[in-house]
Amino acid sequence: MREAIDSGLYLAPEDRKKTGVVLEFEVGQNITLASLKSHSKFGIVDRKSELAEAERQIEAMRIKT
Repeated sequence: MREAIDSGLYLAPEDRKKTGVVLEFEVGQNITLASLKSHSKFGIVDRKSELAEAERQIEAMRIKT
């Protein structure tokens, strides 16, 4: 699983609302959830880095928020 994520592959479960997202999180936070390790240091999330990655992915995948 880690290799797939590191390669840029992500899973979209059939029932995304039940098993694929954290409903309390914003769209960007859900997008970067699988790659959170690369946006944090010592357990502290770099929100600027996370937001930049989320915006990049939203644009690249043409996600409507």
